Amino acid sequence: MDFISNNNRRKDGLNINGNSGIIAKSFDEEPKYEGRYRGNNSMFYFQNKIVCLGSNIENDDDRCKTYTKLFQSSLEKKKEPIWISGGCREDFDFNESLYVKSYLSILDNKSNGYYIPAGHRVSISKCTESTKDITGGDYASVCIDHGFSPKYEGYEYAIIKNSSLKEIKGFCHKMVFEETSLYTVLQCNKYAHIVKDKESNIIGYAVFNSSSIVDKGFVKTVDSPVMIMVEEKEGELTLNICLRNWIISKVVTLTLKGCWCLKEEGEKYKITSVKENETDLRVSCQLGTAIEIQLVKVKNVEVKLNE
Repeated sequence: MDFISNNNRRKDGLNINGNSGIIAKSFDEEPKYEGRYRGNNSMFYFQNKIVCLGSNIENDDDRCKTYTKLFQSSLEKKKEPIWISGGCREDFDFNESLYVKSYLSILDNKSNGYYIPAGHRVSISKCTESTKDITGGDYASVCIDHGFSPKYEGYEYAIIKNSSLKEIKGFCHKMVFEETSLYTVLQCNKYAHIVKDKESNIIGYAVFNSSSIVDKGFVKTVDSPVMIMVEEKEGELTLNICLRNWIISKVVTLTLKGCWCLKEEGEKYKITSVKENETDLRVSCQLGTAIEIQLVKVKNVEVKLNE
């Protein structure tokens, strides 16, 4: 996967305020898979939590299962524990599969907590591993199992960095109920992945298709594959946007819900229309560089547009 920020340009990523960001990737665009493996995945960073999504996962290989790996952590000692739904697993040389009916909480040996909601089949192991990518050693691993030749499979899980057993238990319990959940997945399909973080009130958008009708949060439509993060505070909107493809430059047009005007004018963006409780915005995106735009809510639709 790839990453960029406001002051560091890398591939396929975005951040806002320096502590929230997005990484997104479409495997359909990867030549090395030769069209055999397809799907979209994304990671939304909000403070110490990371929300991971996958959609439209397909693989033509019917000989081997397709997995999404949550972690593969080296073990200094075979009895080094991991915690599965509050239970300590110090034993070694096991590989188990389970179906998540409610939720699954995991704490790895590096103090990272994991929340996996219902509906996933999960593979958990502690064993000695040696592959073409690993020289050999003892590892604890957790994967989501998509089975053989998956079609339109997906996933959702969250990572809590620098966590504890008590913290990840509390996080998972809050996620059971909508009124106490700490984030909400607004959309997860072939068109876009959209997540709202309830603690920061930031909404992240990873748009995978051109001319997508998003219609979630503040963004209604966008005409290009982009990443957007939006934060609202006291009638003002901070919008960060960049192209997912970091090697091209393009003018992106998006429609926002509500009537907005620019707090400050800029060379790379302009409002082209404000009418019927919608605002059309045009942004000149270049080579993966993120652009930050400050907007102010207005009641009067008769807005003077910048030329």
